[in-house]
Amino acid sequence: MDGSRNSLGVISKSGHWLVLDVDGQACAIASGQVRQIRRSDGIVALPGRNPCYPGLLAWQGRPLVVLDLGACLGRRPSLGLLAARVLVCQLEGECCALVVDAVRGFHREASGESQRITVSPGLPPPWSAMTALLPLSLAADGEVCALLHLPTLWDDCLSLMPLMPEVAPYTASPAASQEPDS
Repeated sequence: MDGSRNSLGVISKSGHWLVLDVDGQACAIASGQVRQIRRSDGIVALPGRNPCYPGLLAWQGRPLVVLDLGACLGRRPSLGLLAARVLVCQLEGECCALVVDAVRGFHREASGESQRITVSPGLPPPWSAMTALLPLSLAADGEVCALLHLPTLWDDCLSLMPLMPEVAPYTASPAASQEPDS
């Protein structure tokens, strides 16, 4: 893992991660993909109340489908918790929104000092987006953090959900998310 390319893209030894909580599990995504961290208010609920798709979020003049990461990972939904946050993230030209229990802060791996534990491929979606486990240096109890590859996570979460007709116009393509059908 010295900057070589694998099936999930380029992984480097040094990384900057945004560490977050999902039902007691520490998870992290690459901090460079995060465009904004917001409070969880402002989400417009969709009919049907699917806990994985709590609704839509207006962001910079366009609607974003919101995924509740806790519900998508088969854990307790994050929306409704006092510390819940919405992460607006950039994915190869389009944006997505993820609700998490809380944001812990940033973690930076020092070059050459990576202690990542590689995860064998073959986990079921959406856990297939986990690339490694990272021991958290500040955690006295030996806690490890699941490093998540955001594009894979997003695709896996969407592929597992029976698409609701109300969501389909916003997930088809970046162009479709700007001009929803009425």
